[in-house]
Amino acid sequence: MEEGYEVANAIFQEVERVVSQDNDDKCRSILLSFPSMKRQDDLEKLAQVLKSDKCKELLCIENAFAELYPSSPSPYLHITFCTNVNAKSEVVDYEEVPKAKVREDPSLLATKEWVNNFLGKFRLCPYTSSVSRAAVGLSSVGVPIGGVHVVKVDSTDPNVDKVKSQRAIKLVSAFWSEVVTLMQSNQDEWATSLVICPEYDTDFKSFADVCDSIIEPTVVATQSTEFIGRAWFHPLYIQCRFSWPFRGNCRSFSST
Repeated sequence: MEEGYEVANAIFQEVERVVSQDNDDKCRSILLSFPSMKRQDDLEKLAQVLKSDKCKELLCIENAFAELYPSSPSPYLHITFCTNVNAKSEVVDYEEVPKAKVREDPSLLATKEWVNNFLGKFRLCPYTSSVSRAAVGLSSVGVPIGGVHVVKVDSTDPNVDKVKSQRAIKLVSAFWSEVVTLMQSNQDEWATSLVICPEYDTDFKSFADVCDSIIEPTVVATQSTEFIGRAWFHPLYIQCRFSWPFRGNCRSFSST
């Protein structure tokens, strides 16, 4: 892993794994080493975000510490977790939605119709006209028109609404997985990712906390603003907030 966004994805996949575990340990820790990363300072900035008050509250993180070469043989990150990480839940089910199943899931169908008949029709997002046509008008900055990669974050745990940490890490982990998907795909295939998080439908505050206090700071920490734009949507938004820092070869990302 060389780039900051790859490192962030690996970190949050591991945090998700720990938060989703169910055992009797009072405390856990993980040690992640990234000998190939290009910008070691990104790891130190990520550690600062991870030990913020919001990450401690939402992800059950007790502390995070980074050490860089030459002080250590390679850059590494040490994360420790609080005892309340033991909250029980099922392992997260995060998968790309097969086209054949779209009409069987009301939330997926409603989201696609919303993109086509509301977001695109009324030009609320100037770069997306439909599910199949995103990055419209961005050829001047090197982004060809492509489709919208739609995924759904879901859980089989009936008590998931009671566990903030598991909802939060699922959303953060899904975000970074989609960043990797976009960056490693052909741009004329996928220009935008759309992540659906139905568990936050009636909880605007928690959704905003995760987006503003965890995802945005990690995007800045990994210097990903240069190639990933973000747009957050929620049914209870009074006003949609957009961030489209297009600079050179940029991709877009949405979460709803």
